[in-house]
Amino acid sequence: MEGAGRGPAPQRARPRARCRRPGRVRRRAVLTRAVHRGGRRLRHPLDHRGVRPHDGGVHDARQARGREPLRRQRRAHRARAHRRPLRRRRRGRSRGRTRRVRGGPRIGQEARRGCSGPARRRPRCGSRQRGGDRASDRARGHRGLPAPPGGAVLVRVARGVRVARSDERPRRRRAAREPRPDPQRIRRTPAPSPRGGGAEAGGPVSATRRPVTIVVPIYDDLPGLERCIEALLETVDFDVDRVLLANDVGPRVDRIEARVLELVGDHPGFEYARNDRNLGFVGNCNRAVLELDRTGNDVLLLNSDTVPLPGFLDEMTAVLASDDSIGVVCARSDNATIASFPYARRNPRANLAPRRSRELHGRTKYLLPRHTVSPVAMGFCFLIRREMVDRFGLFDDVFSPGYGEENDFCLRINQHGFQSVLANRALVLHTGSTSFSGDRGPSLRLEHERILLERYPFYAGAVALFLARYRDAVDVFADTFLPDDDVLRVAVHLPADLTNQVVERTRAVLAAAPDDMVVTLIVAKSQLRTARQAFPGAAIAVGGRPRQVFDIAVALGALTTFGQLSALNANAPRWVLVDPVSHDVRWSHAVSNHRASAIDRILRRFENRSVAWDGGATLVEVVREEARTAIDPAALRARWHAVSDIAEATGLLVHRATVSLRRLTALTFGARNPRIAQRLRGLTRRA
Repeated sequence: MEGAGRGPAPQRARPRARCRRPGRVRRRAVLTRAVHRGGRRLRHPLDHRGVRPHDGGVHDARQARGREPLRRQRRAHRARAHRRPLRRRRRGRSRGRTRRVRGGPRIGQEARRGCSGPARRRPRCGSRQRGGDRASDRARGHRGLPAPPGGAVLVRVARGVRVARSDERPRRRRAAREPRPDPQRIRRTPAPSPRGGGAEAGGPVSATRRPVTIVVPIYDDLPGLERCIEALLETVDFDVDRVLLANDVGPRVDRIEARVLELVGDHPGFEYARNDRNLGFVGNCNRAVLELDRTGNDVLLLNSDTVPLPGFLDEMTAVLASDDSIGVVCARSDNATIASFPYARRNPRANLAPRRSRELHGRTKYLLPRHTVSPVAMGFCFLIRREMVDRFGLFDDVFSPGYGEENDFCLRINQHGFQSVLANRALVLHTGSTSFSGDRGPSLRLEHERILLERYPFYAGAVALFLARYRDAVDVFADTFLPDDDVLRVAVHLPADLTNQVVERTRAVLAAAPDDMVVTLIVAKSQLRTARQAFPGAAIAVGGRPRQVFDIAVALGALTTFGQLSALNANAPRWVLVDPVSHDVRWSHAVSNHRASAIDRILRRFENRSVAWDGGATLVEVVREEARTAIDPAALRARWHAVSDIAEATGLLVHRATVSLRRLTALTFGARNPRIAQRLRGLTRRA
């Protein structure tokens, strides 16, 4: 009989309970194999199949001499792997070392917030808890720890983190040390000025508005600086904002400094600083913003030859706060290139007076959108979000002493997703071109434009796309909403074929036009010579003149190309069609004129009036009658965007993302010879 005389069969030792806690990843058993090389005993790691990873060979661990069976090695390795973390905890090398909170309990790797007793150490893997099992442990909220009383929360404390008690009062932060005053900075701090008023006059604004530091770089223009400081005294709310005057040591530095301190007096909102030497416009702005201004406010760079109007700063800050993607805001002005208002004028040859800009802006600013996205913003009135300065710095010294530095900054931040916008309801008058005299100004402008095009080849195309597509229609034709004279300016668009009938009708219109009506003939480039011969003495333009708009446009005959349609759209806010395409029921006619019919349907959608030819005098009366009608901004915007989209889709408006070598060479030549370049430019415009 089995087992007789041998006593009871020895029972096999029960293996130790293994850890099966949820979320724990079982460690992969790693074996070693003894190898003798050169008298040394090396140990190679083997995986659970006996594979040595580094040489790809397969070794059977059971056949190795002096080694235990594979099953025992795995079991021994698991036991060693489970004991190692416990040894490290006993030696104090755990991630969360024991910390004693001031006035509170000792906190270890796991702690109970709100408990008065010390934290219990976590038991070893596989050991049993007295009076419960793993399911009850999970129900209590933690493995191996009883649920804390009162619903306390278990937290893990990292090294160097202080955990406060629930009944502990928060500590008061120590105030930051004030920076040492700069001996070159002069600040006046007596009683506030009695000037100021409501919101339009720069009075109190909402407390939620971010404060602004207005930096005014000073060089030489004393009359313009006096007007600028007086305007700031009247328009800025010094309870919120402040002004920093940075003197860049111009030729009359002592006289300007004495006059500035006399104007500022004891006003608390002004701060004056003088550089040791002349740094140029770029260096002066960088020092003022990055070194002198330590408030953390948003920064407004304001030229000393500007006159800000009431409410400009409140409007610009409101635009800046309207969208986090806006990094720079620029105001509108009477002299600021693409930020000028109006940009296109009825009579470009006449000088634009500041009074005209103020009247027109007051009439149309609420018809405009609050802001318009632009490729760049103009530096005469340049509001920058402080985060942009902290992240990207300010101006590049390669553009020193000036010109083009603000364009580089706008394009640089735009590469990271931030926009530059024009605040259409803020107006700041600007004299312009007072920093550089002689040939230095044009030379710097051309040289820095070449640098911009080399860095950003798409820059010229972006500006052209903005002018042709992204401006608001009311902004484009703003000068026609409030004419400044009694002259009616009419653009007569001639058809592609200058037949004898078209020439006779055009001569009849020119002869019937009275003295208070100026007629300009719009022709294609291929028709220019023929038109000059047929209409001597008449004003003729190819597709229209740059930066000129008309009160009304007349299409004298059917328009058969999209180019003519695009030119008509860009010239005037009102359209009068004379003898449009007739709708014939014959299919032969429809097939022959299908393109002209499509353009005619677009014209009829946005026309103001269609008439049949009945003589030049009759057409003049129709034009005068339609010119008296008010312009509908909504219909004007719909027409502007529809025709612009058609022009882009058909390839009429092509904006290149590259720059040609020919243009870079011309800019280099112009920077070295500014006078010759100016003469050549004038001859090209006359031609």
